[in-house]
Amino acid sequence: MGLKTARGRLFLLLAIIISLPLLNYNFNFIESGKLEGVSPKAELTPFSLKSWWDGTFQQQRNTLMNDSIGFRPDLVRMNNQLDYSLFSKINASSIVLGKDQYLFERTYLDEYNGVGYMGDSTIIKVCTKLKRVQDTLAKLGKTFVVAYSPSKAYFFSEKIPDYLRRLPRPKSNYDGFKHFGDSLKLKLLDYNEMFKSMRDTSKQVLMSRQGIHWSKYGGVVAADSMIKYIERERDISMPHIKIVNLKRTDTAQMPDNDLAQILNLIYPMHKEVLTYPDCEYVGKDATKPKVIYIGDSFLWLWIGNHLMEETNKDWEFWPHFHEVWTLRTITGKENGPRLMENYDWKGSVEKADCIVFMFTAINLRGFTSPNGFLENIYKHYYPNEK
Repeated sequence: MGLKTARGRLFLLLAIIISLPLLNYNFNFIESGKLEGVSPKAELTPFSLKSWWDGTFQQQRNTLMNDSIGFRPDLVRMNNQLDYSLFSKINASSIVLGKDQYLFERTYLDEYNGVGYMGDSTIIKVCTKLKRVQDTLAKLGKTFVVAYSPSKAYFFSEKIPDYLRRLPRPKSNYDGFKHFGDSLKLKLLDYNEMFKSMRDTSKQVLMSRQGIHWSKYGGVVAADSMIKYIERERDISMPHIKIVNLKRTDTAQMPDNDLAQILNLIYPMHKEVLTYPDCEYVGKDATKPKVIYIGDSFLWLWIGNHLMEETNKDWEFWPHFHEVWTLRTITGKENGPRLMENYDWKGSVEKADCIVFMFTAINLRGFTSPNGFLENIYKHYYPNEK
């Protein structure tokens, strides 16, 4: 079979195509774009008789070879694109495809459907602790802001696929905290309710189809509300956000496509016109309180738009009460972050004017964690109570 025949030329072409991944693995002449949301490659472990006989050595080598094959990221994206385009199937176990190409994270849908409900008695106990800590800090001249960041499951509930909608919807942790918190007159800022009330009137997208957090524009709206809330509670005037320009585009930026990126598709699922504001801060000579922010990933956008450094005299961010981030660690001037277990957090609370405690619905269960902020601050002020 010579190369002069059509069959010979076809055979050579197929041989080259089959050989390309192996050639690229050895010579790396083309660098593929990395996959999002994928664990890093396994590191080579030393050979030992034990790992050989129990099979872990061979399994680890097989996994490493599979993850290192040439063009693997491109082949994964091609497979994902075909699955989605032909069968509306997405290959990300934690992500759910809703109606009209809306993406959800499964844990948010579970919470919305009442999965893992903590129970009335537990939520009443937690809300009572929040209220007592809030009142105690108020007597010390401090403001304890309890805030619920928005959950996409509530914001776009009609886009949840029918097979994941429980009707009537059982009570969720968010429902319980909202009800019993109101009964105890707990002061709070409920972005979940606020965003839902604004959805049909806002000219800009507050939460995107392809993301899980508030949009960049929504984050600015939320930040402006937080500033005004602290002003009212402390009777001060703080620097304010001023939007000087709005850029509208259908090219999504992070975090507006943070779920879509994990799908590792070749083409975007949906083109949505999003708004990206250019902001400046006015009244920089106004009062800037010392603030500690404790919460989840929603707070990172406020760091990104410089809210904390522009409106606070001094600030710290304690994500999930695990680490300590400051402006110096964010800018790389200080190695970090510091671990909370090695940090004098009580001293920081004593020096702060305001503590912002903000979590989305899926993280409300963490309020009962013995390693969480609420349990620790409650023990600090009420050492003889459980």
